[in-house]
Amino acid sequence: MATIANLDVNLRAKTEKFDKKMKKSRGIVGMFKKSVNQLKGQLIGLAAGMGLKAMVGTFVDTGDALHKMSIRTGISVERLSQLTHAASQSGTNIDQLSQAIFRMNRRVGNAATGTGPAVRALKVLGIEAKALGKLDTEAQFMKLVDALNAVEDSSLRSQMGFEVFGDNWRQIKPLIDQGTEGIK
Repeated sequence: MATIANLDVNLRAKTEKFDKKMKKSRGIVGMFKKSVNQLKGQLIGLAAGMGLKAMVGTFVDTGDALHKMSIRTGISVERLSQLTHAASQSGTNIDQLSQAIFRMNRRVGNAATGTGPAVRALKVLGIEAKALGKLDTEAQFMKLVDALNAVEDSSLRSQMGFEVFGDNWRQIKPLIDQGTEGIK
């Protein structure tokens, strides 16, 4: 029986030693979990900060693009922002719209002097080039939108749109098809 008592004491000693190691391991695991959670929180904070930075950067880039587009087109930044929203709803982007309006401005100016590719288009649309040239850019654009939408023959409408807006006609046609009410 002495040997059973010795085994019992020996077993208890080993069990206590094992318990101490388990407590120590739990402590290490707990510290590891705490460190991981802190790191996770820091990463989430960093990601949120980067997301905010990216969002602010996008906002600034868009504002800058609208400002430059306003200079090129003669349309206010506020109105361009609205037009850009309407364009995006139709699958057109700000660059395509800007290029189309820039070409429209140039071609209307040329037509007012009797030259350029828009002369015939404006005649067919029933718009006097010199009178159109006296309007601000936004008013010119809206007048052309209405005139183009009044043309029932889609082939003729596309030809007139191409003569006024150039190659960008393809991209802005869905916007033009909305008409002035849809754009507003």
